[in-house]
Amino acid sequence: MIQSLLGMMTGNSTIPLRRFARRRPQVGNYEQQTAQSGPKLELNIRVREYLNDVSNPTAPAYVSHREIPSSEEISVVANDEAEEEVEVPANQVVGPWESKRRYLSDNYALLREDAVTPLRNVVSEMKAEPRVLEKDSVEHSYIYEKVFITGLTFAQSGVAARVTFSMRRSEKRILWDQSKRLAQGTLIALSTAQDIFKTVCKVGVVAARPLSGVQLNPPEIDVFFGSPDEIEIDPQQEWVMVESSIGYFEAYRHTLLSLQKLASESYYLYTFGHTVC
Repeated sequence: MIQSLLGMMTGNSTIPLRRFARRRPQVGNYEQQTAQSGPKLELNIRVREYLNDVSNPTAPAYVSHREIPSSEEISVVANDEAEEEVEVPANQVVGPWESKRRYLSDNYALLREDAVTPLRNVVSEMKAEPRVLEKDSVEHSYIYEKVFITGLTFAQSGVAARVTFSMRRSEKRILWDQSKRLAQGTLIALSTAQDIFKTVCKVGVVAARPLSGVQLNPPEIDVFFGSPDEIEIDPQQEWVMVESSIGYFEAYRHTLLSLQKLASESYYLYTFGHTVC
């Protein structure tokens, strides 16, 4: 023992090294265990059939309304000489409703109007003042010009149009990582640069606004239109795009869809022990 210590001090002795064998990961067994212990996902076709079923002939008219508002809903206000009034039912706050159908249809109409009115007012202002700047807008408008549709993007949720635009009318630098402009689910309206919503109005919803896209020059986003027939593919056509800084359509969308589906369900409505309808 003493000799070995002296040898360590003088460097004449070697210390035996102990080798440790590395264990190779069992990839195959891990994948099998994960597959066996993980949840089994099965596609339920009946859920999709239920959501897409609008073939009930006895269903009220509001059930067939499409998810994204049509151009007629947004551009309903005409020129100054002949403004059209939008008719909405009165909300009944006292007493029970006469029927479940009336309760659902009136609440759908009120909620739908609350969702589309801000953008309708913006479009009406653009008709009256096509060159208005954002700082002078009384309808809290966000206005984008030099808008061009540069391509299409495909996803499981549908076909979206890739749109580039200019921020000239904002007259300020936008911090996109802090801004709520063009958030996903925002309702927007487009018209040609020559028409400015007099006869042409395309309605869509922002499908995606990646930070890497809006920080480009020019910025770009993806837009879902109401139907495939409304998708424009002419890259040379210049557009004007507007949105309202008031309201958020995505917050209404799921409730509106639920009210449409509830029309085909049988149930009773109660609140605080009293019958609603």
